[in-house]
Parts: sequence; C-alpha cells; structure tokens
Amino acid sequence: MHTRYSFTCTRCGQNHVCDTGCAFEVPYHYFNLSDEQQQSIATLDTDFCTIRHAQQTDYFVHAVLEMPVHDDPSLMYSWYVWVAIDEATFKAYQDFLRGTAPAQKTVGWLANQLPGYPDTLNMAVEFHPRGNGMRPLVFFQRNPQQIAHPALQDQYGGFSVLKLRTLSEHLVHGTGLVDQPGAA
Repeated sequence: MHTRYSFTCTRCGQNHVCDTGCAFEVPYHYFNLSDEQQQSIATLDTDFCTIRHAQQTDYFVHAVLEMPVHDDPSLMYSWYVWVAIDEATFKAYQDFLRGTAPAQKTVGWLANQLPGYPDTLNMAVEFHPRGNGMRPLVFFQRNPQQIAHPALQDQYGGFSVLKLRTLSEHLVHGTGLVDQPGAA
C-alpha cells in the first residue's frame, strides 16, 4: 500500500500531494497490440492478462514491486507492474487464489518499463503470491546479468527522497523521464 506525501515542485514552484506509487494499467505487450488484436487475441482485467498468439499464449499477472525510500523509512514506493509468467505458474496462482493450492514462489519477467531507469522490460523477477486479496510481490533476481542495474539497486538499497520527488514531478507534469505506455 502506498501513502501520500507532499513536496514543493522544482518545475512549477507549487506544493503537490502525491501517492508513493505508480500503476501500469496494462502489460507493455498488450499496449503494443492493435485495437483489433486487443479485442480478438487478448483478455484483460485488473489482475490478469492473456495474449493468444498462433504459436503460444503469453500470461501476465498484476503485481507490486516495492522500493524503500532510504532517507525516510515511513515511505515505500510501490510500482504496480505486470509480470509475465509461464502457463503452469499462471494456473497455480489462480488455484492459490481459489484456495485450492498452496502459494508457490517462482520466477517471471517484468512486463513494463519503469520510468527513470534503463531498460527494465523482461528483467527476471521472483514472484511471491500473497493472500488476503493482496497483489503478489515481485523482487528483481540478483543474477550476474542484473546485479548492477539501478532498479535492482533501488529495490534492495532504497532511493532518496530527492529521487521520489523527481518521479512524482514526472507523474504530475508528464515529462522529464522516459515515458512508459500504460502508466498512470
């Protein structure tokens, strides 16, 4: 869950009250489909997305990737992201939500580009289901290919209030960071 905080904007000088979170409404893969393809080969709701191609079906789950704000322990930045998972994990997660199977931690791949970071699309993540109606948590995998990535560093080490303000200014004004389709 994210909280609200206020800051004085360096772009316009006004005081803004913002959430400490950013939600992606769709996976990047869905956003890149034509309107016709979205209607004919994809299904999407607030928690799940599938895209049925001729050779394969892609499965996505809406999850939370949290990053602490290291100089203000009362704040946590929450990215509401989509994660690509395999069919078996998708079905096991749905069984878990129905109460017919235990939670299974597994791997997946980030299906969004986080604004303000080098390429995060398809980064490997650990997928951790949670109960009580909470979205699953995802953590970047600490593998040799990703260990130096700034997003991984921020998830495990936190980032500053200054970076939080920069992210928030981007969300308020819509410029200054790499924009990601489907972010709200």
